[in-house]
Amino acid sequence: STACFSMERLAFGVITRVSEQPRIDDNSESSAIKPATPSTNIVYASHALGGCLGGGIAGFLFQGHPFAGAFLLTPLMLCAG
Repeated sequence: STACFSMERLAFGVITRVSEQPRIDDNSESSAIKPATPSTNIVYASHALGGCLGGGIAGFLFQGHPFAGAFLLTPLMLCAG
């Protein structure tokens, strides 16, 4: 569902912003924050969070039960990761 993948992209952006480490570039005199390459843990975490949030939205809109949608779509998002 589109809700899951948009929530996954949002979660990926937030997780990578939070997990940025300051690095000192050898060619530069000032320290610059560069995003690290995403590890598999970050990818799976963003897919799990996206499945929970997007599934909650879809479950609430279509069935009135957000947890049912989250429990259904989180494993699907983890398989897609």
